[in-house]
Amino acid sequence: MDFSISLLHCGTNSSLPAGHVHGPGICDCYCIQFCTRGCGSFIVDGSRFDMKEGEFIVNFPGQTKTEIADPITPWGLSWLSFSGKTADELFAGSSITKEKPIRSFEGHKYLLELLLEMVRIFESSETKDDLLLGEKLFRFMHGLSSVSASCTESAQDNYVSRAKRYMELCYHQEDLTVQKLSDRIGLNRSYLYELFKEKTGISPQQYLIRIRMQKASELLLLPSATATSVAHAVGYEPSVFSKAFKTCFGISPGEYRKQKTHLR
Repeated sequence: MDFSISLLHCGTNSSLPAGHVHGPGICDCYCIQFCTRGCGSFIVDGSRFDMKEGEFIVNFPGQTKTEIADPITPWGLSWLSFSGKTADELFAGSSITKEKPIRSFEGHKYLLELLLEMVRIFESSETKDDLLLGEKLFRFMHGLSSVSASCTESAQDNYVSRAKRYMELCYHQEDLTVQKLSDRIGLNRSYLYELFKEKTGISPQQYLIRIRMQKASELLLLPSATATSVAHAVGYEPSVFSKAFKTCFGISPGEYRKQKTHLR
C-alpha cells in the first residue's frame, strides 16, 4: 500500500443522550464510526442504516449524514476522520460501499483498540506525537484493508497463504512471533490463530517451527556450518535450538550431522 493519508480528527463519546440527533451535515472527508455500546441509526443521502454495538460505518466524502441515537439504548461512538490517496485506493476496490457501509468488527477488535490509542495520543497535549500517530494510523489502515475484503473462503485462504509466505521469508528473525505476524497480516491474533489452524491443521507457531527445522536440517549438511551458526540462521538462540531440534528429529544437531554425512 502506497501510504499517503492524513488523520484529521478522532474522538470518543461513551454515552450519548437517548434519542440524540446530530445533523444533517455534509462529510468533507472519510469518517469511520465505531458503535461501542447500544444502537442507533444513520440517515445518509436519504437512506437509513441501523448500527449496533460491535459494528462500524464508513461515511464517504460528499455524503449528507444525520446521526440518531436509539431512544431506549442510545449508542456510544468512537470515530476518526481522514483523507488521502491511500483511503481513495482502499475504498475504490473495497466491499465496503456507499450502499453497504456497515461492517462488524468482531474478530477485528484491535481496530477499535488502535483507534482509542490514537484518541489518547491526539488529546494528550497540544504537541502531538505525529510519528506515533502515523504508525498507529498505518496499522489501522492495513487492518481495515483486510476487513474491507469480503470474508469469503478465498479471502480466508489468502490470509493463510500470506501468513505462510511471510514465515517462509522471515523465519530467520529471532523476534518473529504470532503477534508480529498478525500485525503484518492485519488480523486479530486470536482470529489468525483459529483461521490458520482450521485451514492447515496446525498453529502458526508449529508451522514456523517446521520451516525452521527443515531449513536447519539442510544447513547442517554444509561443511562450514556449525550448530551455533545454524541456530542463528534459523532464528534461535543456540541452547534453545538444540532442544527444539532434538524434539523434532529425536537426535541432537551434532548427531544428525554425523548420521547424514556418514550416509553420504
